[in-house]
Amino acid sequence: MAGKNVSYDTQSKQHQDPRVLQSDLREEALRSVAMNHFATLNEQPNWNHSHRRSVLSIGPLHQQNHLTASTLTGQDQLDISPYVLVNDIDGAAVAFYHLGKKLEGYANMVHGGLIAAIMDECLGLTCFHQIPSQIAMTARLEMDFRKPVPSNSMVVVQSQIESVKGRKVWVTGMMKDAVAGTLLVEARALFVEPKGVQDVSKEI
Repeated sequence: MAGKNVSYDTQSKQHQDPRVLQSDLREEALRSVAMNHFATLNEQPNWNHSHRRSVLSIGPLHQQNHLTASTLTGQDQLDISPYVLVNDIDGAAVAFYHLGKKLEGYANMVHGGLIAAIMDECLGLTCFHQIPSQIAMTARLEMDFRKPVPSNSMVVVQSQIESVKGRKVWVTGMMKDAVAGTLLVEARALFVEPKGVQDVSKEI
C-alpha cells in the first residue's frame, strides 16, 4: 500500500497485548544481563548455563502444583524463566530472576517469604551433585535481609558449597541487584540426604 513502509513483524507487534510486549522487553533485558555475566564465567572450566522455568528439575506430574514453576508464574510474577548457570564439579551456581510487581509484600518490595523460597531452591540446586543419590531436603535455612528487594527488578543469586560431611551439605549464597550489584540478601543452608533415600522419588 502506497505511503506505508511497515514490516509484517511491526504490524503484528502493534496488535499485541501491551502486557505481552512488556514481558518480552523484560525477558530480553534479563537475557542481556545474564549473558554478559555468563560470558565472563564461561571463560572458566566446568560451567554450563540453561534457560528454564525453574532452577529445579520438576517432574511433569508435579509441574502444575509446584510453587515457583507453576503457581507463581502468572503475569507480573515469575513470568520470565530464570537464566541458570551451574558448576557441578566445583559446587557453585548462579541464577538470574525478574521479580514482578505482583510478588510484593509491602508496596514496591518483594515479599520476604518468596525471597526465602528462591534462596532455598538456588542453594538446594548447588548441593544436589555433592550427594550420591542427588536427593536432599532442607534441614536449616538462615537468612539475613540486608536491604529490601525491589519489585519489578532483576536479581542474581550466587551460591557455593561450604562443606560436605556424609549426608549433610552446607551451602552459602547471596542475592544481589543484577544491575547495580547491591547486596540484598545473604543466606546459609543445611541440606540432608534423607534416610531411606531409596524410597524417595527423584522427581520433585
